[in-house]
Amino acid sequence: MDQSGTLVFLLFLPLLWIVWLAMIISKPAIIFHISQTFFNFLAMACFASVASFQAKWGIGPSGLSGFAIFVSVTGIFLSLFLLFVPVVYEKYDKLIRLARTLKEVRVGFILVGSGCIFSLLIAFITTISAWTEPGCKNADNDPHASLGDAFTSALPGWCSTKKAGAIFFWLAFGFWLASFILLIIDWRSGNLTSPPRDLPFTRPHSDIEEGEEVEAADTHTNPSPPTQHPHTPANQQYDNSNASASPFADSNRLSAAPTNTNTTYLPSINTNRFSTADSSANRTSAYSTAPTTTTAPTTSTNTGYATSRPSMDAYGAFSDPAPSGFGGVSASYAPTASDSGSGAPKVSRTMQYADPYAAVRASLATSTATGAPAPTKPSYEPYTGYR
Repeated sequence: MDQSGTLVFLLFLPLLWIVWLAMIISKPAIIFHISQTFFNFLAMACFASVASFQAKWGIGPSGLSGFAIFVSVTGIFLSLFLLFVPVVYEKYDKLIRLARTLKEVRVGFILVGSGCIFSLLIAFITTISAWTEPGCKNADNDPHASLGDAFTSALPGWCSTKKAGAIFFWLAFGFWLASFILLIIDWRSGNLTSPPRDLPFTRPHSDIEEGEEVEAADTHTNPSPPTQHPHTPANQQYDNSNASASPFADSNRLSAAPTNTNTTYLPSINTNRFSTADSSANRTSAYSTAPTTTTAPTTSTNTGYATSRPSMDAYGAFSDPAPSGFGGVSASYAPTASDSGSGAPKVSRTMQYADPYAAVRASLATSTATGAPAPTKPSYEPYTGYR
């Protein structure tokens, strides 16, 4: 096969290669990276042969041969790196940080763009050198034709190898360009946008436990409609003080709606909502004292009040007798006949239960009546102790 037939076969080689890879691999990114590695390897082999020919005849290797080998080896490693890191991450869950780095848009553009630029650069340089070499057109015009007939006879094969290497570099550049186009398509379609590692805060609409408690409360609700109270929805769920079986239920509770429906309201000029007689007559809470006034209320009938519930003071903490000095105080809050004409001080409602100084005043009064010396006022002047 002559030189032209060899070059034509090389043109059909990438087409056969792509068809064979497409039959066994479905992902185009893997096909492109394998093709880049393959054609860079072929270009490296070609220019390694060119460099060995130059070294054999003592005319090299040239700088172009060394640069071509360097670019081809670098392209091989770069293609394998872009190929195996995602595969290892997907199959074995390894190299997680490196795989996330490669999924960044800017990193992908830098790596693939570098492969495209260097492949295009070396393809142009080797093409110009292979097709403009004087010895490749006419062996007798080669600058080193003086080395003998053996050199000039081997020169056509050397030129063919150099041209084949240039073609392989162009094929490698084509697959690098395909990888770059695929990267742009993935970027535009949003496939390269990685989701955030930490999900943003979302306000919960409902609590699961709260929903279960609401369902449980609905199944045990009394058939009668509950009384509406000015509570928030969260407090209404746990507030069962109006239930009949609740230990906190109070039949005489002062609520917004008065229990006595026959109450006569005073005019709006009075600041109190109910009349004085009605307020004293309706003092029926378990924590209030029975009314002592005999003034008839302004209502037509005040019957039907429930009896006050017994005290919840199970341990008798509030059943002690009144402090000393208040033994003669009546349970009624009205002034007695003896106190009304005398100048004795009157006892207030708040001070009749506890007076911390009553015992002190009683002891001082007793000591003064028996003739005990009154205590002297403390002073620092007559002090004769240790100095």
